[in-house]
Amino acid sequence: SLEKCCDQHYSETYSTCMGNTVGYYPNWGSAGSTKCLNNANLLPDYMRHNPEWVYDGIESCCERYYSWAVGDCIVQSGGDSSAAPARNKWYMDWVNMVCKQSCLEGTDTVGYGSNCGGIAKESDDLHATVEDCCEDRLHWIALSECVADSTPPVPNNGTNKWYVSYTKIKCVQDCSTERSSGTCGGVVREAHITLF
Repeated sequence: SLEKCCDQHYSETYSTCMGNTVGYYPNWGSAGSTKCLNNANLLPDYMRHNPEWVYDGIESCCERYYSWAVGDCIVQSGGDSSAAPARNKWYMDWVNMVCKQSCLEGTDTVGYGSNCGGIAKESDDLHATVEDCCEDRLHWIALSECVADSTPPVPNNGTNKWYVSYTKIKCVQDCSTERSSGTCGGVVREAHITLF
């Protein structure tokens, strides 16, 4: 039957499969939910009588009512997270002072070195690369340090370029002092240090 097929294969979008839709509206009837529904049977009366609550698509409903978790909302509502705005661009995470990638948090779908921080908000300034984000938003931090902090688990091993160490009174390399080479002076963490 249609009911069984829809229930087994389209449980997240059951109402759409059954042809019982009204557009998408916030699921505030379920505590802790970040999901938009489109089931006419569950549409609250106050929303039914005021169409400004209802949106044509999942993305627009999630952006309007769940702006802090747009990607999660899109997926939980049965949508495709790749349709979310700003996919894989980089934005500033002001709480952790790092750049993060606009993709579902914890998925690291872009590959090694990615740092998915959730779908970027419409108000976030977006950057094509982590380097662009670091240079624009965290310019006081050495680029190699910012990139390393923004793309775990890649450790910052430095650039192997040279800089002046006033404490050692000689030129040393931008690399970890854990390396066996006596030329390493430590990884540069501040942008004002000139590398040669």
